[in-house]
Amino acid sequence: MPRITLIFGICLCLVGCGRSDPPWTELPSTATAKYDVLLKTYKGSNYADKPFKIAVRSRKNHKIKRQVLFATQCENVRVVQEKEYLYIFFDHLSINHFSGAKSASAMPTPFLCDLNHPFCKRTLDSMYQNDKPVANVCTFTS
Repeated sequence: MPRITLIFGICLCLVGCGRSDPPWTELPSTATAKYDVLLKTYKGSNYADKPFKIAVRSRKNHKIKRQVLFATQCENVRVVQEKEYLYIFFDHLSINHFSGAKSASAMPTPFLCDLNHPFCKRTLDSMYQNDKPVANVCTFTS
């Protein structure tokens, strides 16, 4: 039994050691926003399995940072930053983690919006018409 545990531990180290976590990148936003939206994209295949994380960070205090979403698969995901809401529009999204609560006054309330629903499609269209900064997070299409 100890030999199996040792072999398992070595395998875990070989798999995990050598991997580096990708950096956070800042998504386009408005100058008047009280928070920044950060994206971390992991490597995947050419299919829809490109894992990514979305976090928000207060512009006033950079120590206040909260992960909003961790997705393992995606199709046509777009993010729009508003004063009170962080809209996450999608055609398909497989989520491992989502935090929809507003944690501080400077932070947004995340809002998942399925583009197969007419309300979400109209909302995204109006954001394009009003020249809101729309960030493409996952552009895979089937």
